[in-house]
Amino acid sequence: MKIKRMHWALITSVIFLLSVNLEAVETKIGVDIIRKAELNATGFKDMVNRVSMTLINAEGSVSEREMLIKIIALDKGESKTLTVFTKPSREKGFALLTHSHRSTADDQWLYLPASKRIKKVASNNVGSSFRGSEFTYEDIASQHRDHYRFDFINTETCGDKTCFVIDRFPEFDESSYSKTRLYIDTEYYLVQKGEFFDVKKTLFKTMLASNYTKHKNGVWKPESIVMENHNTHEKTEIRSLELQFDVGLSEREFSKLSLRKIR
Repeated sequence: MKIKRMHWALITSVIFLLSVNLEAVETKIGVDIIRKAELNATGFKDMVNRVSMTLINAEGSVSEREMLIKIIALDKGESKTLTVFTKPSREKGFALLTHSHRSTADDQWLYLPASKRIKKVASNNVGSSFRGSEFTYEDIASQHRDHYRFDFINTETCGDKTCFVIDRFPEFDESSYSKTRLYIDTEYYLVQKGEFFDVKKTLFKTMLASNYTKHKNGVWKPESIVMENHNTHEKTEIRSLELQFDVGLSEREFSKLSLRKIR
């Protein structure tokens, strides 16, 4: 009986060790895939992108906006982003400044042109809608990989492509998602789809990226990103209209003081 107990204990230990090793391997694979995907979206000093934002409600009514997005890359994978609405007139001048950090949560400030006030986005509001769209402040933040854990799930067909399936789990309390399931194609390592699960672990939103272009500097960018809310059946599409790299932006353009100079 003693030998049997020892034999069972040994089997249990081996199973435990195998499961731990498997989880470690899957996590390592997941992070490696994410690193390769990130390489496709980086490699520039700065970027200016004029984009349209189309809001589509459940009845099919459409609301159009335009924004100018400026990004400057910093050391250690950090960055600063300034998003300014340019159309229509009722939205013109509204701006969001994001300072992305590697080891700490991002800082975000809103500029409200009507009152000329600068308002910091509280950490417990990152899950709020960005100007009535299906994108939240969390969605448009940096989402640095050091803030998440990645688990490789499997490889499966997504549309006309084969994709790696990676589950991304936030490792910060303020996230409005329990996880995001990412579909990254196995050929070019481009994010094709994201499924966002709420804190109740229910599918909440789906994001689709399409019409990727590889630019001269080797950076890949999608022409269109669509976010669909499965609860409200509303959608928001962000479409790139004019994209430029390395235009010589200065870090001074990404300060809180610069927000008051927006026209």
